[in-house]
Amino acid sequence: MSDHRLEEVEVVASRPQFVQQIDHIMYNIRGTPIGISGSALEVLQRLPGVEVSPDGTSLAINGRSEIGILMDGKLVRIPISSLLQILSSTNAQDIESIDVFENPPSQFDADFSGGVINIKRIRKRGVGVNGSILLGIGYGDKDKEKVGVNLGYQKDRVNLFGDLNYDRNHTPRNFINSSRQFIGGQQVELYTTTYRDPVITGYTGRIGLDYDLSPKLAMSFIANAYTNRFVQETVGHSLRSIVGDSEISLYSDEDSKRDLFSVNFNTVWKFDSINAFSWDVDYLYYYNEAPIYYSNSYEKDGTLEELNVLKETPVNVLGANFQYSRRFGSNSSLTFGAKFTKSMMTNNVIVDSLKDYVNIRNEMLSEYSEYDESIFAMYGNFDSKLGKNTDLKIGLRYENSKYDLTTKSNNKLNSKTMDELFPTLFINHKMSTNSSAQFSYGRRVNRPTYFDLAPYVLFLDPNTSSFGNINLKSGFSNNLNLSYRYRSYLFGLSYSTEKDAIARSQTVFIEDEEDIVFTSLNIDRLNTWSLNMNIPIKITKWWNMQNNVQLSFLDQKMASMKTSDWFYTARTTQNVSFPYDILGQLFIAYNSERKLGISTLNDFQRVNLSLEKEIKRWNSTFQVSYNTIFGNDFSRESMQGSNYAYLANNLESRVFRFTFIKKFGKNTSKNSTRESSVSDIERRLD
Repeated sequence: MSDHRLEEVEVVASRPQFVQQIDHIMYNIRGTPIGISGSALEVLQRLPGVEVSPDGTSLAINGRSEIGILMDGKLVRIPISSLLQILSSTNAQDIESIDVFENPPSQFDADFSGGVINIKRIRKRGVGVNGSILLGIGYGDKDKEKVGVNLGYQKDRVNLFGDLNYDRNHTPRNFINSSRQFIGGQQVELYTTTYRDPVITGYTGRIGLDYDLSPKLAMSFIANAYTNRFVQETVGHSLRSIVGDSEISLYSDEDSKRDLFSVNFNTVWKFDSINAFSWDVDYLYYYNEAPIYYSNSYEKDGTLEELNVLKETPVNVLGANFQYSRRFGSNSSLTFGAKFTKSMMTNNVIVDSLKDYVNIRNEMLSEYSEYDESIFAMYGNFDSKLGKNTDLKIGLRYENSKYDLTTKSNNKLNSKTMDELFPTLFINHKMSTNSSAQFSYGRRVNRPTYFDLAPYVLFLDPNTSSFGNINLKSGFSNNLNLSYRYRSYLFGLSYSTEKDAIARSQTVFIEDEEDIVFTSLNIDRLNTWSLNMNIPIKITKWWNMQNNVQLSFLDQKMASMKTSDWFYTARTTQNVSFPYDILGQLFIAYNSERKLGISTLNDFQRVNLSLEKEIKRWNSTFQVSYNTIFGNDFSRESMQGSNYAYLANNLESRVFRFTFIKKFGKNTSKNSTRESSVSDIERRLD
């Protein structure tokens, strides 16, 4: 077929929503209804089995938390809340596909007992210069603005790509924190309400190059940058109910920023038809600065308490990975690799009391700490076909890890060295053209992060704060998964048993005091069963739906407390094609109440509606969306003996957005058939 004829053919065939591999499920985003609008975070919310908390600070896969996020195959070692904020500023239309690993194979880090999600952004847009421009505005309680541009250039052996996005979100919310405690035989009730008015501004950028040195040797370079500014004023009241009630007027002012820069160099060398070698070098820099001013006015006696808190956290991560692969005939292959990761972080917390306009250092709350972690790993995978219809993949990973946490006040505070083996097993059996069954097993570890361990303080109100837990231990899990696919229907059953599982944001009542602390705690034993069903239904040519139901059972032991709980999630995405190239989409999700540690997460729902109009002669798309139509509330409760605490976030809801996307270049209506050079060689090695 000639090049001229190729340019005249428009590819209109839709891509399958998912492709089941032996060790993961790949969800196509580009060219499918799931990626027509919104952010990368909104795309994750729609994936079967993936849960995103309403406040956008945590993830789970089939009821299991502790999830690792990779961007283009590279693990991003920063706090999950910061990473999810980056995803909220990343446009869905920049994503190619998303891989979900419930049991990651041995080439992945053994961290993250809940699994790994790999978000692959678009690298190839077609021959010549191609790209798109995005403009968006929105309004809920306050305004939202978004601008994005991406470009790609491909010619001969060169593929150059990049994108730049700006996102501003003025998103007010209300916060309620209440507690009931018995102290000295008296019941003390605290009730705090605050109105928070944050303006979150984010910039994300990426530039990359793929270069074919020869048909067997390819190199790539990619750099990512992100900066986020969080400006928030908070006003509220706190009421203490006991003999002689007292009321406190609250005010705080925060102007924090988060910066991230990462770079990756990668080379793949295929010696011949059976041998190949690859190496990667990665560097990541993350910086968080959070100055907060607190003012508490005690109305009973007129006392004014003022605090200035400054938290500075720079993080440096350096990694290197080397891998060798060899084929044995047409049915077997063997892969060996080694990886080293070095993480260096410091955390400087300065707390000053303000008296007569003079800052007086609070030495008890101020702290300077350093964290140094190194992980060395070796791994191997053996892939083989057992007959015509059965595939086998066996892996083993060895990790030697060491971390040291030191503080200025106590010198070495915590240190741990660990040597562990992590086996994996995958079996895929093809029953017919339309059906297959899979089994997988994996052992995982969930290490506490620096942000879990480091002694820091974050005040929510005069009696409530967040602290790190220096005594937190690593959790180890054994995970089993069984799945069955029939055409586009997918059914999965998973079981996980974990020792010393980490439960974050747990409520701790301080004995004989009114103070409450949120921190991370270990669960002695956590067993989780989960049944997941993905059921697509095509009603007519113009109406189809994707339905997902997840039912989970949790059994846990924490100190002397034993609890069990059933919980479920149900989601549906309705896709309707209207005349005049208009596509409508309705997304409905419901998460039932569930327990975790000593806390209960209350049920919540999401309902989003969108319409998309394609104007082919302009190579453009108009999108209108209306999100969180029936509210966006998130709350949890904790009970320990006779003590009780309730925490609620009433987040911004009923957000209307209008988005315009203009595509340009030779590939505006055709799918590229050429993969990036590195991806192409790596695919041929699988």
